[in-house]
Amino acid sequence: MAFQDTPGQARDANVQRKIVLANVGTLGDLHPLVAIALQLEQRGYATVIATNPDHRDTVIRAGLEFHPVGPTRDEILEDLAIDPVEFGRRIGKDAMYVLEAAVFPYLKVTYDDLLPVLAERLWCSPDR
Repeated sequence: MAFQDTPGQARDANVQRKIVLANVGTLGDLHPLVAIALQLEQRGYATVIATNPDHRDTVIRAGLEFHPVGPTRDEILEDLAIDPVEFGRRIGKDAMYVLEAAVFPYLKVTYDDLLPVLAERLWCSPDR
């Protein structure tokens, strides 16, 4: 049996669709992705959540595949030479601080960490 992915393109129904859900946020960002991944898995998709290494246990406990990307919270705090309380205080004063201090400097390493899981999940027909 075959079905259409896009007009004019058939795909074998036995080939499992693969999806990577990537996140560089907090648990408040991660929990909705876990719920989406669980629903996708119920519908036959193979999912992996690629996120901060600190969230490994949350993802694994949900029964999902985990792939680490980016630094841990402790690595970020060490690089910034501040403690969690000071980090929170700075975010409270300037919402852009979290992006400028904890996201933007790590985009390249996060991208590099994400590439292997994307490569193994990529599905292309030979005629593309």
